[in-house]
Amino acid sequence: MRKFLLRILMIPQFILLVLFVLIRYIPSLSPSEYQIMGVLGLLTPLLAIINIVFFVFWVFTKKYVLAGIAVAGIFIAWNVLCVCFGFNFFKQNHLKKSANEFTVMSYNVRLLDLYDWTGDKDNRKKMLAFLKKKSPDVLCLQEFYTKAGTGLDNIKAIQKVGGYPYAETCAIKRHKNREWGSVIFSKYPIVKSTNVIINEEDKNLIQEAIIKRKDEEFQIYNVHLHSNKLSPGEIAWKKGGDPLTTAQRALQKSKSVYTKLMRAYKQRGEEANLSAFVIEENTNYPTIVCGDFNDLPSSYSYFNIRGDMNDAFLERGKGLGPTYNGRVSFLRIDYLFYDSKVRLKAFEKFNVPYSDHFPLMGKFEL
Repeated sequence: MRKFLLRILMIPQFILLVLFVLIRYIPSLSPSEYQIMGVLGLLTPLLAIINIVFFVFWVFTKKYVLAGIAVAGIFIAWNVLCVCFGFNFFKQNHLKKSANEFTVMSYNVRLLDLYDWTGDKDNRKKMLAFLKKKSPDVLCLQEFYTKAGTGLDNIKAIQKVGGYPYAETCAIKRHKNREWGSVIFSKYPIVKSTNVIINEEDKNLIQEAIIKRKDEEFQIYNVHLHSNKLSPGEIAWKKGGDPLTTAQRALQKSKSVYTKLMRAYKQRGEEANLSAFVIEENTNYPTIVCGDFNDLPSSYSYFNIRGDMNDAFLERGKGLGPTYNGRVSFLRIDYLFYDSKVRLKAFEKFNVPYSDHFPLMGKFEL
């Protein structure tokens, strides 16, 4: 019986090995053409954990050949797995600046809680107080909302609390005096600002700004890729009811989630291609790229947009570094990249509850 069970368990171990071979090619296979690669990227951290469990089991049962196969799987897919975890447990991060340094923050502010998702009527004030306290030199916001000439004029409010004389918006939607989209605030002059369409259907754009600091200029990209658009009801699991009804509900929900994921991965693949093209075309300045990619590090979007740039989290962060403040709270989907013309001096993620994302902040030197 014991031998039979061991032979049965060998099957998923070999399946894992095949999946890790596929995972290795995530950086080069766009989900706009191979949508299943997007889902495989989403499952990569879970598959890695399962593989580690198998490795421990094989060692415990003295099946060292099978333990070697588990190790081989990790080795094969290491090019993807290595970006999922930060090992900088002993590096110090001090965001206090010297004269030659500046700070950049990226934050998906979820419309500054326009529709009262948090249930806290003072949440917008708390978010503004947080931005005032941290006061980054350059502030890149996604899912931004403002209503000019009213108490919800968030451009004027943030300019006031943060001391930002310069602001450039990237609106994906306008209606009368209201705007939805992204924005870059800066304490330094914004020499040029360009908004580039990366998804005509959903009007997704990336924002490019050239900023002059003293006698030097650098460029920054504010990126927001397509969301999975999963509703809270699709993520939550309801208990109760008879088994047949529960199974039917779960099947219907799974089909809906799968369809939305396939559509989202296809669109993000296309957006990532265009974003990477825009960034690679403009290499005359030191470059910083930040934003909400709505994708894990084990994704085509991550690898394609990052290119040869450094990931601030991998250089200075630790653990999984989750940036999503939602039901699935271990996801790292917000990023801060920089090229070789920029030096990272410190990095921090702030676990503040004001949005469904956590802000990232880096201290840089040109």
